[in-house]
Amino acid sequence: MRRLLPSLALSLFALNAHSAPPSQNAPGQPAAMQATLLQGKLTFNLPEGFNARELPAGRTEEGTAGASGNIYANPQTRQIVVVAEAPVSDDATDDDKRFLSHAAQGYVRQQKQAAPDYRVTKEETIQIKGMNVHRIDATGTFAGSLSQNTSFLTRSGPRLGVVQVVSRESDAQGHADLVQRVLRGSR
Repeated sequence: MRRLLPSLALSLFALNAHSAPPSQNAPGQPAAMQATLLQGKLTFNLPEGFNARELPAGRTEEGTAGASGNIYANPQTRQIVVVAEAPVSDDATDDDKRFLSHAAQGYVRQQKQAAPDYRVTKEETIQIKGMNVHRIDATGTFAGSLSQNTSFLTRSGPRLGVVQVVSRESDAQGHADLVQRVLRGSR
């Protein structure tokens, strides 16, 4: 399990990566984008206005080797969606609630290191397409702004998947709508 926790650091560099603005949609690129995770097991469409940027490749010295993903940002709504995955090297199965619980604990610890005021408001395990998914709702300061954060952690084979939705704290309805869009598209 200790080897897994450094892989979760990908969420930290994902949040830091949004401080530089992502590139605009390329000409001919569709306005709405599809995000895919874990070889298509989870897929959802982002609303118009989001720009995509690939996250930096994971690095061995940071414990993130093999991590990959994308960050989607909407400059008008000031919302961010991080879709990332990282390798795990244990024998847990896709439906291992204990694995997800430990992964979520490590994830929360790392979020608290990045934002000391990070506070979990709700946690639950849900089913999406037959997979156990650990949902974490939280608040905290990210990039200098009070934010609400909903994260989904799941596993498929040797990969841990993370979807993280970050919105301004003052935009509760916009955050709820985006989270529902992720959930609807994934079911």
